[in-house]
This record gives sequence, C-alpha cells and structure tokens, in this order.
Amino acid sequence: MLGDIVAVTTLVVTLILALLTGWYVWLTQGLLRAQTDAHVIVYPRFVGTRAPAIELVIENLGNGVARDIKFELSEDIPYQLSGWGKAPAQGVKLLKDGPLIEGMPFLAPRASRTFDWGDHPALHETLGKRVILVTCVFKSGRRTLKTLSSLEVASFEHQCYLDSDGARQCAKELSRILEVLRGRGPIG
Repeated sequence: MLGDIVAVTTLVVTLILALLTGWYVWLTQGLLRAQTDAHVIVYPRFVGTRAPAIELVIENLGNGVARDIKFELSEDIPYQLSGWGKAPAQGVKLLKDGPLIEGMPFLAPRASRTFDWGDHPALHETLGKRVILVTCVFKSGRRTLKTLSSLEVASFEHQCYLDSDGARQCAKELSRILEVLRGRGPIG
C-alpha cells in the first residue's frame, strides 16, 4: 500500500517536472527567437538641424536580416510638402514610389533607410491629428512576421528647430571674413 502511494506520488511529480521542463524549453526558444529575429518599423523623425523638416525612417531594430519587406498603408501618404502653416497651393503630392510603396528585398540588422517627408508646418496643415498606420510584413529566417507602426506629425508641434551649432559656425566664419576684408586677418 505504501509502495503504491510512493509510486503514484513519484509519477505525478515526474509528470509535473516534465511539463515544467517543456514549458521552460518553449520559453527559452521564444527568447532566443526574439534575440535573433528582425524587427522592422517605420517612424517619423524630426530634423532639428535645418528648417522644421520631418524624415521617414524604415529601420530594422532586430538582430536578424529582414527579407521580402512589404508595407500596407491605411491611407495615401502626403510627401515632400513645404511651407509655413498653409495648405499647398497646387494640391498635395502623394507618395507614389519608393520603398514604402514598392517594398524592399533586404534590410540588414540595425540598418535603416531615411528619406525626406516634408516640412512640419505643411505636413501638420495637411494631416492635422490624423495617424497613418503602416503594417510591415517581412520574413525573418523561415518565419513571416508583421509589425504595426504609426506615422503622425501632431506630436512634433513646438519642437525646437534652431541649429545653434550651425548658426554659431556661420557667425564665426562671417567674423573671419570681416577681419580679412579689413586687412587684419590671414586669408585662407
């Protein structure tokens, strides 16, 4: 009788340990996959070193190669808009080609592609608070993965776009030119 209780207890404990071990292996495999998969996102980036421009960035944040990358957009993307707080006079130019429309065959780990989207005031006038959703479908190894990104410009309102270093360098060069013109400084 006591032998049967010990045998059943041993069987139950062994089954529980086998299930826990299987669960642990499954979690470890998921962690390993997360460390080696590609992870492609699209996001806007404010460029503060020149006029209040916004770039679109396609970036592979993962450690794996992304292949056969395709993008699905929730709506057409306005593109290369410029101007200060007014709607474009000749209508809105829409993105018709490039990687967001045609896709990309390959993006290396930690690599990115960047292109001008437009000036913040014109983009803000055109988009307002709307958000364009970008679904990215790509292959990482043998798996097909999907990510969702949001493109918006409203959050960039009141960003500082003064290039203080560039302005300082221009002032320094203008002072040097003035000294040369006054005959007090070296040429070159």
